[in-house]
Amino acid sequence: MISSHPAFGAKIILILLVVLLLAACSRHGVIVTASPEVMADSNDCFALLGTPIESGGPILKKLCSSDIDKIISFARIEDEHGQKIRELICSPVATPEAFKKYFSSLSAQEKTRLIKAFEFYGYNINGYGC
Repeated sequence: MISSHPAFGAKIILILLVVLLLAACSRHGVIVTASPEVMADSNDCFALLGTPIESGGPILKKLCSSDIDKIISFARIEDEHGQKIRELICSPVATPEAFKKYFSSLSAQEKTRLIKAFEFYGYNINGYGC
């Protein structure tokens, strides 16, 4: 049974707007979210990997300042690919489109290991929850 409470309708509209925003962003880049434990001091829900750190928000700042090396190491990514991933996520010239293109070119095994490594450290690639 659908509630007739006005706040219920507002929640539905908000949820639809967030889903549409994330769907639009996902065409241009790889979305990353962080668990509440990783980002306890922030209300940011997501970021696009490859967005400049200065404008990418606290998720990218934390990822690039302390976690990206641990994630790449844990994923057992080849050195050359690991350096490229770090560059495409954390360098000043990084772009969401470039990271998405490179991420798509990785083998299925490397993608899986990278996704699992992100999850191990409290991040979720292409996650849609806050």
